[in-house]
Amino acid sequence: MKVPSGLSHVMARMQQIESRIAQISGESPAGANAPALDIQSLSGAPFSSVLRQATGANALPAGLQGTVAPLVPLSPDGQPIRPIEMPGASNYDSIIKDSAAKYGVDANLISAVIETESSGNPKAVSRAGAMGLMQLMPSNVTEAGVSDPFDPMQNIDAGTKQLSGLLNRYNGDLNMALAAYNAGPGAVQRYGGVPPYPETQNYIRKIRGLMGTK
Repeated sequence: MKVPSGLSHVMARMQQIESRIAQISGESPAGANAPALDIQSLSGAPFSSVLRQATGANALPAGLQGTVAPLVPLSPDGQPIRPIEMPGASNYDSIIKDSAAKYGVDANLISAVIETESSGNPKAVSRAGAMGLMQLMPSNVTEAGVSDPFDPMQNIDAGTKQLSGLLNRYNGDLNMALAAYNAGPGAVQRYGGVPPYPETQNYIRKIRGLMGTK
């Protein structure tokens, strides 16, 4: 198994520690007799456990404590890839997860729509009259039977149901579904795809950016 480049310095350091452990304990370094290192188990593991796995040593000197930092995925140019934070949407994680499971919609997509539409403000109202976290239009509120569009649970449920319907309508095409959510299915039909509206195109780019997709 290829060792991720971000762990090369860890492995080198472990070799140094192996020799030091041998000096302190009077044992020979395990070397080739040490069990194969399970890279996938390193993230968040106790440092002493990782050392035992890497060196095969049973006794470790005092002071070797702590855990291995969680692994961070790297981009092709070696830079860490970190998800964009969505602080507004994170306040509703449990509702988002429930709605995602109920309608088969990616929870990250729901969070990104909430962050883009309202920045997590459940009382948000647009100039066009869209309401709440996922900016439901009055017609969507009526169609979904929502009694209070400013209630996070009702709003997220109705918005997720709408997203699910649009994804099904456009055979899973995320760009088309988001365009219809933003500009309406009529505009998508009229242009035969994503409308040439800067607002809609920026909307799609922002949501994809929040999700970490292109």
